[in-house]
Amino acid sequence: MMNNPGQFVDMVKSFDGNNIDDWKLKACEPLLALDFFSFEGMKSKSTAAAYLAAYVVNIIKYNSIYKKVKPLKDGADEAEALAAMKLGELQVVKDKVAAINAEVQKLKD
Repeated sequence: MMNNPGQFVDMVKSFDGNNIDDWKLKACEPLLALDFFSFEGMKSKSTAAAYLAAYVVNIIKYNSIYKKVKPLKDGADEAEALAAMKLGELQVVKDKVAAINAEVQKLKD
């Protein structure tokens, strides 16, 4: 993989930060706990390693936030869909009431 930097960059770019297995996150914990595993800690060793460490730290933080927010977003999406359906049903009822009121008015006239 490291013999082909372009392929490595493509792999990093295509990584799905939304779906990281829990066992992988658990396996990363010891690495993340190391004092030097950060952008600043790695910068003196290698700029590329510093950016890669920052990427790993940030993608794991992102995943943690995503896993908390996704169920809330899914619930909001379901509520919006239900609200849209109910608004459609309400419009049907309003149209029927308007038609009945129009008929009543015709009969009164």
